[in-house]
Amino acid sequence: LMERFAVTTKPNGRNAKQDKRAALPNIIELAVGMKVMVTFNVNMDINIANGAQGEVKEIILDEHESKFCMTTPIVEFDYPPAYVLIKLNRTKVKTLERLEKGVLPLTPLQQTFRVIVNGNEQVVTRKQLLLTPAYAFTDY
Repeated sequence: LMERFAVTTKPNGRNAKQDKRAALPNIIELAVGMKVMVTFNVNMDINIANGAQGEVKEIILDEHESKFCMTTPIVEFDYPPAYVLIKLNRTKVKTLERLEKGVLPLTPLQQTFRVIVNGNEQVVTRKQLLLTPAYAFTDY
């Protein structure tokens, strides 16, 4: 509990001297068919870069995730998805076997950082997808 508090109270933004949460969002809301934007330069050579836009085609759950009821409209998971298949609007990636053109898997990014808890340094590892909903945003 103390470790969680230490992580959540650390700054996470442009004005912070050091990003103590590894610049990963706490929660990501996803749905199949949702418009999304990539929030990290994954591979700039093939246009999987910060600001790239696309659509969620499929969400593949982590193997440790417990079962859930398909009739529930909103489900919270304990683990980030193993990967998400997204169809990017523009990409230079070649068509992958068994996937339609422009569809590629995006896996969560894992970041490790340190926090101080009761005077002791703790190592924290976070794992999260590098996506955000893209229904309305400003690009400049």
